[in-house]
Amino acid sequence: MSNLRLSNTTNIFISDYDYPATNTRSVDGNNNSENWRKYTYHASPLFLPHNPDGTIMINSAYAPGRDIADGTFADLIYGKSRGTDSEYDVMNTVSLQFNPIKGLDLNADYSFRKEGPFSRQLIVATPHTNQPGGEGLTLYKTNSEMYKERHWHSMYQAINAYATYSHTFNDRHNLKAMLGFNQEWKHWERTTAKRSGPISEDLGSFSLATGDNIELLGAKEEWAIRAAFYRLNYDYKGKYLVEFNGRFDLSSKFPHDNRLGIFPSGSLAWRVSEENFFKGLRSTITNFKLRASYGTLGNQNVGPYDYITKMKAKQGGYIVNGSYLNYLNTPDAISTNFTWEKSETFNLGFDLSFLMDIFQPRLTGINAIRGIC
Repeated sequence: MSNLRLSNTTNIFISDYDYPATNTRSVDGNNNSENWRKYTYHASPLFLPHNPDGTIMINSAYAPGRDIADGTFADLIYGKSRGTDSEYDVMNTVSLQFNPIKGLDLNADYSFRKEGPFSRQLIVATPHTNQPGGEGLTLYKTNSEMYKERHWHSMYQAINAYATYSHTFNDRHNLKAMLGFNQEWKHWERTTAKRSGPISEDLGSFSLATGDNIELLGAKEEWAIRAAFYRLNYDYKGKYLVEFNGRFDLSSKFPHDNRLGIFPSGSLAWRVSEENFFKGLRSTITNFKLRASYGTLGNQNVGPYDYITKMKAKQGGYIVNGSYLNYLNTPDAISTNFTWEKSETFNLGFDLSFLMDIFQPRLTGINAIRGIC
């Protein structure tokens, strides 16, 4: 009798995190980190952050020429510099299982993970003075004022489909086979924008920034892998065991002619304890198995475009016709045999079980691993 089962699993994660910021926060490029050592730099255990009239003080009379904690205490007290990190993460998997006939199982699933982190930072100059009555009020490090946003988008998808068939012939021959397909792909991109000169201390927006220091950065990448896999198991009365399995992988991370990786493996085992001549020892040795195996594995842990010769565009220090001259740097050398990293493993050993499985040693006689570039 056929059996059909459909299931779905969904996980949703949403977070919003607000935090204070200071003029020492690293916001160049894609950075966003606070320099926490500045909280102890040039600090004084007797430092009072306020004047008697309530105004903020950074330069103390007891530390002439020193900016207490490089202004970080003052920025935190003023409280106008701040940041926000927001994120949503949606993961979903839908699975289908179907049993059309006895011994045959069909399985398929589709999964995706969609992420969209977003962050913004507003850095404003803190007013301060070390004079009475609020006289001499100035803004601290106006050159660090800026508004910045970073947007990410990531989409990962995976499809798996496989069939498993098992059958016993004449109560002696046990056969199990599996054949499957796998595909994964991911798209990721990030946009970063920054502008100096925010004119509002409370509202962070590019329409409220008028500075000439503008920075726009972008990055994007994607990769995909497609594979077929198989497994075949056979045993005769549980005595003689054979297994073969392998994968055929295609990866977009390698040149077109080097994308295919073939990774077979197999194993043989003989359960000596199941033979008739071993009956006299079964009261002491409950299991004795000899085994041998060979396998290959592939590694594609490289960047999605490492196989492509790239030249970065940069701005030079020479001015030609009123503007800086752009140039391309020298590309890195790339191997003509840029492909899967492969490793081989060969193993010989035996398994023993004594005294009703109380003592079960497992010994490997030879275990050799060889890397193949």
